[in-house]
Amino acid sequence: GKGEMRCPVCDNHDWHPVPLHSKSKLQACKRCGFLCHEVSPDQEAKVRDFYRKDYKPVLGIAALTTATNKLQYIHNFLSEHLRDKKGLVCGDIGAATGYVLNYLLRRGHRVVGSEWTLANRRLCEHLYGIPLAEELPENQAYDLLVMYHVLEHLIEPDQKLSKYAGLLSPEGRFFVSTPKWLGLLQEESGNPLRDKGKPTPQDSFDNLYHVNHINLFSTRSLLNLFNKCGMTVMKQDWQCYGQTYLLRRGEVKPIEPEDWQVVEMT
Repeated sequence: GKGEMRCPVCDNHDWHPVPLHSKSKLQACKRCGFLCHEVSPDQEAKVRDFYRKDYKPVLGIAALTTATNKLQYIHNFLSEHLRDKKGLVCGDIGAATGYVLNYLLRRGHRVVGSEWTLANRRLCEHLYGIPLAEELPENQAYDLLVMYHVLEHLIEPDQKLSKYAGLLSPEGRFFVSTPKWLGLLQEESGNPLRDKGKPTPQDSFDNLYHVNHINLFSTRSLLNLFNKCGMTVMKQDWQCYGQTYLLRRGEVKPIEPEDWQVVEMT
């Protein structure tokens, strides 16, 4: 039915409930097919507080191992773009432990980053000597912005993406990666695919599409979001860790709606 929540892809308010999750209200936009957990914009402060304290209070060794694998993938994806470049101004939004920033710093670039989770901020400064703020500084133009597995966590992702895109230098690039809806080859965050004890399909689904991932992007709905925010795809890849894009600022383009019933079933 008609809820208060605005669809960040098409600004519609008409949602169809998708009864797949036992702990949250999943919903699909009837106009464009975008899929998400129901949250209201006034929950922003509560969500931020959760990430500060409770999201990952202590980092296990698995997080660092996963980061190594992800960094290899990121290096492969970005190496062509970064070839022969030095001194780029790079910003990482939701920098986690800072492993991407450290990679860029060691290749001769200038780096700043933001991160809500306190344990991550401490680790980044301790390991790499890179202090992270809660928000990315907006007083400079960025040659490269990184949003690696962050967009799915954000309330009103269209507004956030547009804001950050506005910070790009004329030749700047935006590196964005998110999980892919029902891209089940591996669990995106490195967590086990099932709850402890005897798993049921429902446990696995709830774990995989956990409520921290507010936005569940299909490839089409993510491309629609880029079109809405005036971002043009320069490079894309879906081999592992979901869907990954290198973008530049371009023209706002019309979206291509999906049928929510098809999205729900795929």
